[in-house]
Amino acid sequence: MVVLEVLRLYPIMVFVSRQTLQNLKLGNIEIPKGFNIWLWLLELHFDPKFWGPDVEKFNPERFANGISRACKSSEAYIPLCIGAQVCPGRSLAKTELQVLFAIILSNLSLIILDS
Repeated sequence: MVVLEVLRLYPIMVFVSRQTLQNLKLGNIEIPKGFNIWLWLLELHFDPKFWGPDVEKFNPERFANGISRACKSSEAYIPLCIGAQVCPGRSLAKTELQVLFAIILSNLSLIILDS
């Protein structure tokens, strides 16, 4: 959960680009073939419409029941790119982050105060 939330707040890539393969019409907007479209991932990862009012708060618990329950659209969570440009080492990277986090926690000492 912590790794997923860190990747939401600090994604590896902050934008993704795609090029249209054909002419498109979205509502009243016409997009020609070969047009470059840029998607700013931080806009998705910080949109209260998808993540709720606490979008800027570090809250790993939002992923307690998986990505599909963390936000209103699982397509709004793109920490390691999508499509043909998806990070080939994404599974290894997530595992390494979990191992690193476990090592840090295993070396942590907690003291309970009386007050």
